[in-house]
Amino acid sequence: MKAIKQITAILLLLVGLLVVSSAALATPTSFEVEVNDEDLAEGGSSFYAERGGELEIEIKFEFDEIKDDLKIKTWLGGYEYEDVEDSTSMFDYPVANVLMKKVLNIELPNDMDASEEYFLHVELYNHDYVHQVKYKLQIEEQRHRLDIQDVILRPSTVTAGSAMFATVRVENMGDKKEENIKVTVSIPDLGVSARTYIDELVSEEDLNKYDEDEIETSESSEEMRLTIPQDAAEGDYAVEVTLSYNRNKETVTHTETVHVKAADATATATAPETLVSVDGTSKELAAGIESAFKIMVANLGDSSAVYSVEIAGTELWATARVEPAMVTLGPDSTGEMYVYVKPKEDAEAGTHSFTAKVKSGNTIVKETTLTADVTGSATSTTTAATAGETNFASLKNALVIGFGVLVVLLVILGLIIAFNKMNSNDDEEIPASEGQAYY
Repeated sequence: MKAIKQITAILLLLVGLLVVSSAALATPTSFEVEVNDEDLAEGGSSFYAERGGELEIEIKFEFDEIKDDLKIKTWLGGYEYEDVEDSTSMFDYPVANVLMKKVLNIELPNDMDASEEYFLHVELYNHDYVHQVKYKLQIEEQRHRLDIQDVILRPSTVTAGSAMFATVRVENMGDKKEENIKVTVSIPDLGVSARTYIDELVSEEDLNKYDEDEIETSESSEEMRLTIPQDAAEGDYAVEVTLSYNRNKETVTHTETVHVKAADATATATAPETLVSVDGTSKELAAGIESAFKIMVANLGDSSAVYSVEIAGTELWATARVEPAMVTLGPDSTGEMYVYVKPKEDAEAGTHSFTAKVKSGNTIVKETTLTADVTGSATSTTTAATAGETNFASLKNALVIGFGVLVVLLVILGLIIAFNKMNSNDDEEIPASEGQAYY
């Protein structure tokens, strides 16, 4: 009897395990996945999507039994830099044999590589059940696509009546080379804007078609200057950045924020009457070499004033200093201050703008935009100079050697002429025999 009970218990345990296993291994009677309205067959269909685009993933499923505490999760496998995923909150499947639908969304990163292999995973699960499928994702580039990598605003807080500078870095993430890219920066609420152009950018996949020294996949625009109106109210303002390309058929927009400080009306009213001039607002500078802009100040007021110069807009590409730091000028007197600018060794060649603010105390009496045309590094300039000196020295040595050879040839020629003349004289001194007879 005891043995029968043990066998019965074992059988009941096995039956229980089989029931639990069957529940755990249960699969939906139907399971369908659509991506952007394209049906994907369960078992590993492949589909195409553009990088930077969005995937709308629609999952339809049906069970022949009730299920509790379900969740659906979808994620991108094979992407290196971050988790790209979406999931539902927990839900129940309350009625058997009724089709249920859930929709999830995934945004594809802009830097996905078309040569890499990616998989879209879709998983339906709860505490005792899991059903998972995956589909191969083929990435294709858009024909025309530019991205705004970065926007640099200097300064980030600007006083009304002064200037702000903007630089925009742009990258070509499309399949085609883009030309004549218009970059516009504006503050709509203040009615100010500026624009510039980037000549051309190629896609990374097309780099092998061009000389890499002449073309780029990404580039920074020239600095754009926006003058904030004197009467602008204090507050935060939206700065809109727009790219227009592909013959203005495509646009990309991006928004930043700048804080504007109201101008000090009292300080402006009490500012001394001052005349400011610069010896040259644009100069050619070499990277690594310091050059000076001379600022001349004349105090036309009735009392003495202390003047100084504040530099803004050189932080990323150069170092700047002012000497002397300040000058004190009496009525109807003049003085000079020098702004020394030294482009960094890695500064990009091209035009860079910055601002010199002449102040009397804390009051800005004059704001001037200066421009530096960075042409090359100090090393290259020194090398070129050294090369020139070397070539001159080589030419000098060649001339000296040539002159020496010419002198030697002249000496040898003179000796030959002298020997020939001596031989000729010897022949003339030998007398001819006259009237001699031999017997």
